[in-house]
Amino acid sequence: MSSTRKPGYDTLVFFWFAIVLWVLGIASMSAQPYFLLIGAITVNSWGLSVLSMAGIGFFLLAGVFSIVVVHKIIAMLVYLVHGKP
Repeated sequence: MSSTRKPGYDTLVFFWFAIVLWVLGIASMSAQPYFLLIGAITVNSWGLSVLSMAGIGFFLLAGVFSIVVVHKIIAMLVYLVHGKP
């Protein structure tokens, strides 16, 4: 049995991964001041806490997924424009 998906399904999945990672980055950066205030976490020698490092990682991964999505969209558009009829 063959699995058939709509074209662009993986692009849509990568797009939503980027959105979810971006939201997680915002949430971790927003929670950082609260946890620093109550003393639950501390900062390292670079002035970063665990939540800020996680937030930076989430934003970087969201950027990578966004670049992949843009690349796939451009590739699909080039295929549609230059594809044989």
